[in-house]
Amino acid sequence: MIRKIIGSIFLILIVVFLVIAIFIWWKYKPAVIVLVNGDIYVGELKEYFNKIVLKEPWLLQTQFNPQNNQPQRVLVRWSTTVWEPKDYLVFNKNQILFWGYIKKEGNLWQGLERNKSLGVLLLQTTQPQTIQSATSSGQ
Repeated sequence: MIRKIIGSIFLILIVVFLVIAIFIWWKYKPAVIVLVNGDIYVGELKEYFNKIVLKEPWLLQTQFNPQNNQPQRVLVRWSTTVWEPKDYLVFNKNQILFWGYIKKEGNLWQGLERNKSLGVLLLQTTQPQTIQSATSSGQ
């Protein structure tokens, strides 16, 4: 009788430990996802068996600056698009080319956090510098 009670308590403790471990291991982590069609998403990723869930996703787009008609790269929050979808996406793993985790302390993630209410983050890119070759004059 006492062995059954101790065995039951031990089994309950193991189940509770496993649930806590899975919860900690399966938490959402900031990530970038690149799809096979070339689309790039940023958000909080959680992996489930054959599906990937991206919470609070942002989509990388190219837009034209109305002032100078130059292309600029922006991240647009998925939930702020015209059709106002829920704030998560579910991908099949076969749609994903690759994904990588990013740092919460990094510039990209901090920029997204600051611009959540706005729903748009302009990505500042530096222009590539041209390298001028040194030519000898007079020869």
